[in-house]
Amino acid sequence: MGNLQSVDKGSFDKLQDEVDQMNWGMQMIQKEIHDNEQIIAEKDEAIKKLREQMNTRVVVAVLVGGGTLLLAYLIKKKFFTSEVVKGSDENSSLYPEPWRTIHPRATSISQMKDFYLRQIVDISHFQDAQLNILLLGQAGSGKSSFINTCRTALRQEGPISQIAAVLKGGSESVTKNLKAYPMTVKDGDGHKELPVRLIDCRGLLDEKRGVQTEDIITICDGHIKNNYLIQPGNPINSDDPHFRVSPGEMDKIHCVVYVLDAQNRMGNGFVLENVKKQFVKVREELGLRNIPRLILLTKIDRLGIKHIEKIFYDERVEKSCDEASSFLGFPQGDVLPQVNYCNDVIRNEVKDSITLFNIWTIIGKAKECVQNAS
Repeated sequence: MGNLQSVDKGSFDKLQDEVDQMNWGMQMIQKEIHDNEQIIAEKDEAIKKLREQMNTRVVVAVLVGGGTLLLAYLIKKKFFTSEVVKGSDENSSLYPEPWRTIHPRATSISQMKDFYLRQIVDISHFQDAQLNILLLGQAGSGKSSFINTCRTALRQEGPISQIAAVLKGGSESVTKNLKAYPMTVKDGDGHKELPVRLIDCRGLLDEKRGVQTEDIITICDGHIKNNYLIQPGNPINSDDPHFRVSPGEMDKIHCVVYVLDAQNRMGNGFVLENVKKQFVKVREELGLRNIPRLILLTKIDRLGIKHIEKIFYDERVEKSCDEASSFLGFPQGDVLPQVNYCNDVIRNEVKDSITLFNIWTIIGKAKECVQNAS
């Protein structure tokens, strides 16, 4: 009887894995469909603009009579208003006032970027304790891209950073080790190291193929050293050379950022059900430790938004933030919309400004954690 139960349980686990893989596949298909729909929408928009530009039509009549060539140009107004798809205008999704104000006085993108750059530089001058920020998310959610984007925005010169490897397709996480990335910020004519580390780890998938929930908690408590190779299905033990027996405050995590892909809001949710369960379990443990949590909502620019400088006026972005808030039970103000550098070859001032505001917000939460602990 015991053997029969064991076989049944093994069969059930195998079936569960297959179901999880199918769910992941469905999400990838939904993303591909969404991307294709976006391409079609962009082409429709281009056709619309072309029609609007064709407000005149030249009719050339060539009349031949009595050996004389008469060329007549007849100009006729031509509007295509009846052929424009209703609601295709980008402005139809924009509010007259921002749904979130991220700076009370700045009147331009440059002013906002410079303001938050100065605020972050001040942190490097007055913050002594090391701030550790852990990024958690499903494989391909944009964790590594956010690290690259932060380094690019903070340095304000040089090429787009590629320090963290980025997933280019498939479902397996590129990041295998626990990896801490120090940050530097432009300060006058040089650069200054920030007392801030962004920490990346293997992407969440399930307990057998992704990082263990137990390992996540152990990381937050400061027990796991940098460069530890995360073993899916096998949490670290105290005999491992990468296990820190007596962590100090500077070894612990001071803010956890849940990274969600905005494109995945279609379907059953932003992440697989197993990943959501991990998120919830980690959130409960972090609550006991008074570690602050935020949501970083990436790939906002892939929701059909053509003007990223207006994301805080855009109804679609607000709706996505509301959905992410409800999905994990966070206040809407703790959801940060983010536009990462992906295939860019030159820096973008708008992306830098949004990123600087987000990293400043995250650092602020981490500072509070350290202050409360001391």
